[in-house]
Amino acid sequence: MLPIDHRRTAFGLLVAFVAALALFRGAPQLDLRVSALFFDASRGGFWLVDLPSVQLWRSVLWNLSTMMMLAAVAGLAWPYLGVSRRVWGFIGALYLLGPGVMANLVLKNNWGRARPAEIAEFGGAARFTPAGATADQCATNCSFVSGEVASATAFTISALLLLWCWRARLAPSVRWLGVGLAVTVTLASAAQRIVAGRHFVSDSVFAVLLVAAVALALSWVFAQRTAPKGTC
Repeated sequence: MLPIDHRRTAFGLLVAFVAALALFRGAPQLDLRVSALFFDASRGGFWLVDLPSVQLWRSVLWNLSTMMMLAAVAGLAWPYLGVSRRVWGFIGALYLLGPGVMANLVLKNNWGRARPAEIAEFGGAARFTPAGATADQCATNCSFVSGEVASATAFTISALLLLWCWRARLAPSVRWLGVGLAVTVTLASAAQRIVAGRHFVSDSVFAVLLVAAVALALSWVFAQRTAPKGTC
């Protein structure tokens, strides 16, 4: 697993969470102002969502996560590419617990925050809810947090882990290119959900922090296991 200091990383994530909560609760209009940049009533609302390029963008990002999950399942059954079952198991568990359980089953189905396109400020009937506050404006599959950004974050973390496992085989320039592309997946997913009016900025920020926290906890658990010689 990645050689990280779990205590320092946990402290850093806690600071980031508190800072994000303070920002979005202290300035709730930030969510509204960013979403308003992509809203045009004369064009039917969040009109960018209907562009083929934006839909293709979303499909590519979704398929990347699907491929990573399938790779993890295959790796658990038959480890390959010098990556142990421990690493593939970590990736599978990250997707299951992060985007799967915490984001989609727990938060999105119980937090009650309406999506941007559903609130009165953007032509809907629901009330806007500041980030971090529970509400009753949505029953299921709600805005907080973004499930797709959570999946994209799981992809980014998984890709970074695989790049670290292959660090001895890849040229530094290739590794850094891979890091840049991996991080871009999460940023691109967040941008797509915001311009489409499906999520606020804060939904994406907290999705990233949530999955990062799950990854840190899993990293500590999986780090207790020893990988077979010659594997990551």
